[in-house]
Amino acid sequence: MAKTPAKKRISDTLRSRLPDFDKHMLLSELEVCELTGTPRGTLSRWRCSGKGPTPVKMEGSVRYYLSDVLKYVAERRQSSVRASMEDLHVAQTKR
Repeated sequence: MAKTPAKKRISDTLRSRLPDFDKHMLLSELEVCELTGTPRGTLSRWRCSGKGPTPVKMEGSVRYYLSDVLKYVAERRQSSVRASMEDLHVAQTKR
């Protein structure tokens, strides 16, 4: 019997849990990486530099509230590079 890769198992787990969204659901580092497409090293670097979603440290492990991860992603959403540049230009002209 072939083993299922860890990434596949995590994806299946996330898909089964996301429909029952609970703002208090805690995700592991691997689940956050899978959900956001962010490498684990990047997530770790963000945590150490105070960037990224807010981590929760529990008994030596790091977890993230699903609501914090979704909020972090939503705050960084860009409709397009052009729209972002136009928003920046408008903000600069209002000064």
